[in-house]
Amino acid sequence: MNPYIDLNRLSHIEKPQECAGSQEIDGIQWDYTDIPPRKIKKKFIISYENQNEIRYIQDGSILRIDYIKDKSIKQEVFTNLEQIQYLFWFGQYGENNKKIDKWIATWKGETLVDVGGYYSDKGLKQGLWKELIKNYWSKAQVYEVGKYKNNLRKGTWKYIYKDQEIGGGKYNQQGQRNGKWIELNDQFSQYSQITHIGLYQNGKKVGKWDIYYRKDEDQPFQLIGGGLYDESGSMKIGKWNELSIGYDNFSQIIYRGEYSKGKKVAKWDILFRKDEQETYEQLGGGLYDDEEYQNGKKINKWITKQEGEEIAGGSYGEGGQIKVGKWIELSEGYGIWSQVIYQGEYRNGKKVSKWEILQRMKGNEKLEQIGGGLYDEVGSNKIGYWTELSDEFKEDSQIVLYGEYQNGKKVNKWITSFEGDYLQPYLINNKYFSGGGSYHQAGSIKVGKWIELKDGFDEWSQSIYYGEYKDGNKIGIWDIFFQKPLKQELEVICSGSYDKGCQIKNGRWIELSERFRDNSQVTYNGCYNRGTKVGRWDILQEGINYGGGEYDEDSLKIGRWIELSESFSSSSQITYDGEYKKGKKVGKWNIYYKKTYETYNYEYIGGGFYDEVKIGRWVEECDSFNEYNQVIYIGEYKNCRKVGRWDIFYRKAGQQKFEKIGGRIYHQENSSKTGLWIELSNSFSNELQYIFHDELKKGKQESQQMEMDLQSNKISEQIQYDN
Repeated sequence: MNPYIDLNRLSHIEKPQECAGSQEIDGIQWDYTDIPPRKIKKKFIISYENQNEIRYIQDGSILRIDYIKDKSIKQEVFTNLEQIQYLFWFGQYGENNKKIDKWIATWKGETLVDVGGYYSDKGLKQGLWKELIKNYWSKAQVYEVGKYKNNLRKGTWKYIYKDQEIGGGKYNQQGQRNGKWIELNDQFSQYSQITHIGLYQNGKKVGKWDIYYRKDEDQPFQLIGGGLYDESGSMKIGKWNELSIGYDNFSQIIYRGEYSKGKKVAKWDILFRKDEQETYEQLGGGLYDDEEYQNGKKINKWITKQEGEEIAGGSYGEGGQIKVGKWIELSEGYGIWSQVIYQGEYRNGKKVSKWEILQRMKGNEKLEQIGGGLYDEVGSNKIGYWTELSDEFKEDSQIVLYGEYQNGKKVNKWITSFEGDYLQPYLINNKYFSGGGSYHQAGSIKVGKWIELKDGFDEWSQSIYYGEYKDGNKIGIWDIFFQKPLKQELEVICSGSYDKGCQIKNGRWIELSERFRDNSQVTYNGCYNRGTKVGRWDILQEGINYGGGEYDEDSLKIGRWIELSESFSSSSQITYDGEYKKGKKVGKWNIYYKKTYETYNYEYIGGGFYDEVKIGRWVEECDSFNEYNQVIYIGEYKNCRKVGRWDIFYRKAGQQKFEKIGGRIYHQENSSKTGLWIELSNSFSNELQYIFHDELKKGKQESQQMEMDLQSNKISEQIQYDN
């Protein structure tokens, strides 16, 4: 692997003191064939090798290897799966393996424009830097821009999202935030656009802080929460409206109540907004009054109600913030598509006795029990037989697991079912098999033959893995089956083998794409060398070769490649054709589109040139390009920045020519929009042809935005550009 790939950058966990060993991490993968993208939980392993390198391994495939150059500083590692796969830093090392001079970043083989900056000869950041937010991914491409002095941030820093400034503030001479700030929520993304606005005093929040939210860029931010911090800094006081950790367009939960010296007191309500409703309905809450609150701690009975029905809540003991007695709790991912609750008893803060799992289906008012089991009376360990839900349980992915616990560990046979039918086995090669497998008596160690469901398994993506475990590691040949629509029997579509003892892929494999599903049956065919992809790999859709290319000995892409778009599906068959040089895109790249029912008729719809970055004239497709939303953009890049006039073209399904319907002028200095512009709404399609019309000067809005329906207004004939 490239020795200049930087390890010491983004991340959310620190490397243990000793580099030996490995650690399993819960990661997130995004399925872009769904709009909006579907979040899929995936596990991967971080392996520390001889204090010299860190390996990221997922299901036997080595995703990346980073070499540790500077052992004098605290190392950090990636925990964001997209960053592990697509983000690399390049630069030089000087004496004592300190970073020096300019460092740049690439994302998916493309150099990120102006991202990075300079290090001094002592390895300290200096001058202007453009950095990525910690939660950076394809739908959260947000940058922080400002100046460093000897590794400390100084002066004004800005948040930049889609070429627009959306927040920021100032740092003092000690590198602390000071004065008014607009900061982004930790999980800010296209689907969770949340900002916090208030004052910092020497790095501590003080006074009034407001929380704002917008559903998409077409709408203004709206005040939805906030409260007060005391003057000493960062201690909440008074009334607050707080957002749940996972608050987004599909799980809009707010907690409303009061703080005293940083602790919740008095009445707290839980509010939940469904779908497109304008208001929040009360989902739960409780009281912290004088009779039920002692020494800043919750005591006695607390309940949460929805339309008069007890749905969540419980009691706290006099010891302080310790749950006791009967409790009803919301699941971590509670939202529109997964209304799951847990109810049972706490004793001294530990779950005991019987706990039930209940769900309310979308559109239903009644809760029904779908799982549960027993906890012991001492250590809150699960015992006996349990019915549990998968981590991603929701309306279209109702996966239930049934089996036995001993002292909190899974033992013996466990059965996995879909939509609650334990008696329906899988038909494979004319034989019936139950989903699941067995655990060793030592507990939670898989042994023998297993049938496992693919991460993200749902009614549209019913793929299973069949193979053998030994001491918790996959060994030998594993087959991958897919149940095609309207067919009872599962068909083997992929296969490969693992080395014994280390669960590393080796030899030839046919494997599923990360986003494999009924309308995107994409597989990869190639060879592994001890977990690393090498040589030729082909990309197939339902057995038809759509592309592929070569990996070198360091598993970097080289030569000509034909790749599929992230949102590739039967109605969005977009491919990219061009060349890689040591993992970087170079030269001419073409964009092709194939209609759903045409086998080999690829139509050229765009493309352009790479010279480290995008340069010159480009024709690009919109992110959601498909048969019913055929939109392209035509304009020029200069140093990977959009400059000058960019036009928007659209054609309906079945038409041959694209028609110009909008456009914009980009300011040459920073790619901000300027002048008269007409562009598409985020929901633009054949059925919803809405566009927006406004006038800006150097990226600042100076006139009221108007929404127009393209079907009733010939907007394309009204476009005028003030050059």
